[in-house]
Amino acid sequence: MIGISVLESHARAAPAESRPSRHLRLVAQAAPGSSASRPAFSYALDVGDGRPAQPSRPGPTLVLQRGEPVSITVVNHLPEPTSVHWHGIELDSYYDGVAGFAGHAGHLAPEIAPGDSFVAHFTPPRSGTFMYHPHVGEVRQQQAGLDGVLIVVDSLRAYDPENDIVLLATSSSASPDSTAVFLNGTATPALRDLRVGKTYRVRLLTLHNSRPGLIVRLTRDSTQLAWRAIAKDGMTLPADQATVRPATQQIGNGETYDFELMVSTPGQLWLNITAGNGQLLLSAPMSAR
Repeated sequence: MIGISVLESHARAAPAESRPSRHLRLVAQAAPGSSASRPAFSYALDVGDGRPAQPSRPGPTLVLQRGEPVSITVVNHLPEPTSVHWHGIELDSYYDGVAGFAGHAGHLAPEIAPGDSFVAHFTPPRSGTFMYHPHVGEVRQQQAGLDGVLIVVDSLRAYDPENDIVLLATSSSASPDSTAVFLNGTATPALRDLRVGKTYRVRLLTLHNSRPGLIVRLTRDSTQLAWRAIAKDGMTLPADQATVRPATQQIGNGETYDFELMVSTPGQLWLNITAGNGQLLLSAPMSAR
């Protein structure tokens, strides 16, 4: 990895920040039973409607609107410093969440101390599938449960989460095996029902610390299904790459892939995650009706 610093011209004034129209609070906290040797952390989202924020592992899926300024207050209720990096989105460096590096001399993004908070201001420039995770002790804190999916859409009003299949692969301190794979926070995913003839957007992501390459396949019995590739790392694919292909994808840590999936006949499906050598790591059942 290499960091590149881009300096402002002294002749050009820094652009003024847009006033946010949405305000969110993302709270990092320790779960009951968490310890220094085996931490168990989670994120909870407070949207300001008076309801208590519910922690989840992985963190809650954040859905933002393209072009709409947002402020996200990251509150640290952990016993150690943290930060949140908004993975894959182009935004002002200071708010990018890489503590001690992002920003510029004299104005570097800070670690968020226990009991403190940091407000990230940004305007998502494009729709797509992204992630958020710590950038302080990232391996330890991600494995403890701090990671989540960030989706940017053209219109919040028109967005229907029922059309999305979000699949985030991670490791977890809940398992003594650091190479075990968890999907959306569990090693035993529940059955997911799909409707025959309906088009879904499959958002495939991984933040697994110990698996540099995973292979994801969608099958019916021994038959591999097909899907259409539509985006990579939050960028819409050009027409010549947005093709129908076998439903298999190798994915590495920090990558995202988006596909369109439509199942034409009913039956039992399986989403299998394997290692490069073919070892089965996790199976997630699906039912098309």
